[in-house]
Amino acid sequence: MQKIIFDTGEQRHVRLMIHAADNSPFRIKSAVWELLRGNVIESGGDCEIDDHIIDTFVQAPATKTSYILRITYEINDETLVEQLELVVV
Repeated sequence: MQKIIFDTGEQRHVRLMIHAADNSPFRIKSAVWELLRGNVIESGGDCEIDDHIIDTFVQAPATKTSYILRITYEINDETLVEQLELVVV
């Protein structure tokens, strides 16, 4: 799992570039994000989609600990999930 580091109170974009393993054409239909601490959703929202890039705008929570940034997106008839470890220092 990829790790990203935020300072307390920091706000920034986290972007994912999506590509097809076989280079076939595709369209990202929708994407949402959730910031989880354990099983509790701390925040979330809709993502911006620019061609094959999914863009989230995340504000680091006040608590210095690890979170999971979960991005759920739809391509064609599939629903896919990416998870990143977000560490607030």
